[in-house]
Amino acid sequence: MTKLSFEKFVFLDFEASGLGPQSWPIELGASWITSDLKVGMGTSVTAR
Repeated sequence: MTKLSFEKFVFLDFEASGLGPQSWPIELGASWITSDLKVGMGTSVTAR
């Protein structure tokens, strides 16, 4: 059986509040696991 090192993976998440032209904000996220169990970040993108 092969062991996987989860420190080599990054999980990306893209979410929109809807599919219409006025659908804002869009959320972007990234998660990863480090040796001291720290995990990811997220942010919202809005129209100007």
